[in-house]
Amino acid sequence: MRPVRGSLRSHFSVAQQSEGSPGRKQKLLMSSTSLSEPPTSASAASTSTSTSSPDASGAAETDSHRALLDLLSHRRSVREYDAARPVSQATLMQLVEAARLAPSAGNLQAYSVHICMPITGGRHLFSKRSWINEAPGLMVFCALPEQSSEHYGSRGEQLYCIQDATIAATYAQLAAHSLGLVTCWIGAFHDKDIADAVGIADVSVERPILVLTIGYPPAHGLPEKSRKRRHTSDFVTVHNS
Repeated sequence: MRPVRGSLRSHFSVAQQSEGSPGRKQKLLMSSTSLSEPPTSASAASTSTSTSSPDASGAAETDSHRALLDLLSHRRSVREYDAARPVSQATLMQLVEAARLAPSAGNLQAYSVHICMPITGGRHLFSKRSWINEAPGLMVFCALPEQSSEHYGSRGEQLYCIQDATIAATYAQLAAHSLGLVTCWIGAFHDKDIADAVGIADVSVERPILVLTIGYPPAHGLPEKSRKRRHTSDFVTVHNS
């Protein structure tokens, strides 16, 4: 695998390993202004204008709400990808931009992201699950416990930084689906194996939380598959004051 490291601050610092020279790295700085900017308040307001009246049980349904529900209802975990369609680094950075917009505890953004793109003869992250290694792109989301604990103590170290990483990954996953990509969320791994593969020196400082596989759906399409979801009455308790 070829690691592409990027920070999620105002500038992205991407270190890409040269295929011809394993030990050589090149740094590329990309200003965040070159990526897509969030809509202005005026444009955001125009896109959320409701064309329907509120019903007796809730707020008015908007076009953006219907589009979001459609996106969520069609997203699914996919473990097979179109080998003939690579995912570019530019596309993966679009997912990073979506992750950057995710909320986090105290806006600390206590997480990091490692982007891995396949390379001939590269190290596989998962030796026993070949379909993961065949994914055109992988994103490893890590929690930064020390960064969160400085402000929130043990709760930041044990919980908030993990929440930060998982929320950011969710934003990236939904952004991928909106671009016609498919993904699968992987949490079953040994932290040190992932750390060794992407060059993390200390898992207590930078802890791998999840791996997101990314690719285009296979050319033969995806089989119909129903997804059972619990009814809201099974898990929601409403407390009235």
